[in-house]
Amino acid sequence: MKREETREKRRENAGRSPMMVSEPNGFMRLLAWQKARRLHERVRELSDKPQFAREYELKRQMQGSALSIPSNICEGYGRGGRGEFHQFLIVAKGSCGELRSQIISSLDAGLIAKEEAETFVCEIDEVARIIEGLRKKVLQQKGNSLDTRKGVPKDAS
Repeated sequence: MKREETREKRRENAGRSPMMVSEPNGFMRLLAWQKARRLHERVRELSDKPQFAREYELKRQMQGSALSIPSNICEGYGRGGRGEFHQFLIVAKGSCGELRSQIISSLDAGLIAKEEAETFVCEIDEVARIIEGLRKKVLQQKGNSLDTRKGVPKDAS
C-alpha cells in the first residue's frame, strides 16, 4: 500500500521541480530557509540583550527584518508559482540588506562589539548568497516566463 502511494505521488509530481512540489512544509527543506531561520533566532537572542532595552525601535526593526527573511521564502514557496517565488526571494534578499545595515547601526551606537558585528554581517551575507543562488535556479527552471529585469511574468504586463 505504501509503495503504491509513493508511485502515485511521483506520477503527480512528474516534470515538476522538486523545489516546487506543493508540500505544506516543503519550504523547510530549503537551505535558504533553514539558514534564515537560524539567523532570525540569533538576531532575536542578540536584540534581547540588556543593551538593546533603550533602543526599542532598532530592536523592533532588527527582529522584523530578520523574521522577514524566512517568512518571505516560505510565503513565496507557498504561492506555488515560479514567478511569485522569484519575487519573494528578491524581497527576502532585500531584508538581508536591511538587517546588515541595522547590525552596522548597532555597532555604531556601541551596542555590539566589532567582532560580533563582523560575525553577523558574514552570516547575513551567506544567507543572501544562498537566496541569490536559489533565485537564479528558480529563474532558470524550464518553462519559466519571467521578465529578468522585473522578476514578474511577461504575460502579466
